[in-house]
Amino acid sequence: MRLKLDLESAAAGSRDDFARFFHAMLERGIYLPPSPFEAWFVSLAHEEAQLAETVAAVEASLAG
Repeated sequence: MRLKLDLESAAAGSRDDFARFFHAMLERGIYLPPSPFEAWFVSLAHEEAQLAETVAAVEASLAG
C-alpha cells in the first residue's frame, strides 16, 4: 500500500477517527498536534526508547 501525503487525501480522512486516535494517544502520554492536518516532528533529541514508546502507543491506540 502506498501512503498518499496530499491535501485531497488528508481532507478525505475522518476527523472523528482522528479525534479518537488523538485522545487514545494522549491517554498513553503521547502529545500529538491537535489537528489531522499538522505534522509530527522527530528530532535527534528523541531517543530510541521514546520512539519505541510512541510506536507501541500507536499500535495500542489503533487496536482499540
